[in-house]
Amino acid sequence: MRRQILELAWPAILGNLMQTIVSMVDLVMVGRLGAVSVASVGLGGQMLWFSHALMVSVSVGTTALVARFIGAKQKKDAEHVLMQSLILVLLLSSVLTLFWYVSAERMLLLIGAAEDVADVGGMYIRVVFMSTPSIFLIFTCEGALRGAGDTKTPMKIGVTMNAINVILNYILIFGKLGFPALGVKGAAIATATAYVWASVTYLVILSSNKFVLGVSRRNFCFDSGMIKRIIRIGIPASIQRVTMSSSMILYVSIIAGFGTTALAAHQIGLRVESLSYMPGFGFAVAATALVGQNLGSKNPHKAEESGWEAAKLCALLMGTAGIFMIIFPKQMAHLFVADPEVVNLAAWYLRIVAVSEPPLAVIFTLAGGLQGAGDTRSPLYISIFGLWLFRIPLAYFLGVGLGWGAVGAWTAMTVDTFVRGGLYVYRFRMGKWKEVKV
Repeated sequence: MRRQILELAWPAILGNLMQTIVSMVDLVMVGRLGAVSVASVGLGGQMLWFSHALMVSVSVGTTALVARFIGAKQKKDAEHVLMQSLILVLLLSSVLTLFWYVSAERMLLLIGAAEDVADVGGMYIRVVFMSTPSIFLIFTCEGALRGAGDTKTPMKIGVTMNAINVILNYILIFGKLGFPALGVKGAAIATATAYVWASVTYLVILSSNKFVLGVSRRNFCFDSGMIKRIIRIGIPASIQRVTMSSSMILYVSIIAGFGTTALAAHQIGLRVESLSYMPGFGFAVAATALVGQNLGSKNPHKAEESGWEAAKLCALLMGTAGIFMIIFPKQMAHLFVADPEVVNLAAWYLRIVAVSEPPLAVIFTLAGGLQGAGDTRSPLYISIFGLWLFRIPLAYFLGVGLGWGAVGAWTAMTVDTFVRGGLYVYRFRMGKWKEVKV
């Protein structure tokens, strides 16, 4: 069991690690442009994450159904799910692109960003969001392949995509090889270009029918019944993402109220901490695939065993990462910004959140297991309870009411992580997810 989990997890960990490293390199480059640029790109990235809610409704449903069909040895049905998902994401992403193109600056101002941050961040969002159809397609194909047990193909495409992003970042941000120095706009163009390349690559390889799943124009049709199944499973996950994203936006707006230095420190700390998320993403992928496939092959006991084992391995790795965050917080923060005030405050972020890495590992992994089973409602309810009843009120009370500032908000985030981790353990142990019909 452990070997099977690791074989599925390590490519996903490596792929997400590369994505995070690219984001960090991107931030290092942008950091040379000043605090306004750092805050702008950070907020732009969070708006992109918020918009992924629509995509999640498709990708989670796709992964759960593909895993069930593959576990039941029904490959054609799994490929049909993928085709319907691609049709759906292209429709949804087109609407989302238009929305952000006309309202980027207004949304940033709405969450409390300063005007200069909103101007630069709005431009960043507008450029990156032109590639939204490509982003949605990438995540859908990744989810389908991972649900089928293929985590290496998404890793290879992701590594190459990120290499392209880094190279173009360097060229376009600083004006190398005869190109003009575009600053933040250059970072946005580089990101969008890399996404488009990856989406085209996915379409090419899936059309070749040489991989675990394939698509063909001959099978292009609109199946409303299958689309409804995908959406029915995915909608709670989508609402969960909206719940998480909206709470994050409100949470960040609380931090933004403490000043640009606090906001920049939060973005730096979050980028550093995101390295510890990599095992979480990888083991969540493994748990999703194995739980779904084992339920498809009528083996619920093995499905549960795979979820617990993945959670244990993930907690060990993320807990180790937390130790490094406690020992070397300033050194990590200094990699991204030279401002001593930002570095010192970001170091406090890392010290505070480090203790919550093990329960965060449980959240990642067991949420993946529940979604692989098609139980997307439980993660939704847990997110609402933890984020809205603990994190937001406590962040305001500690940060504003008691005057702790950003440190109070970060303390509230750690408390929320422990609360949600305990709730996931309770839900997974109950075992009702084994009876969910997809």
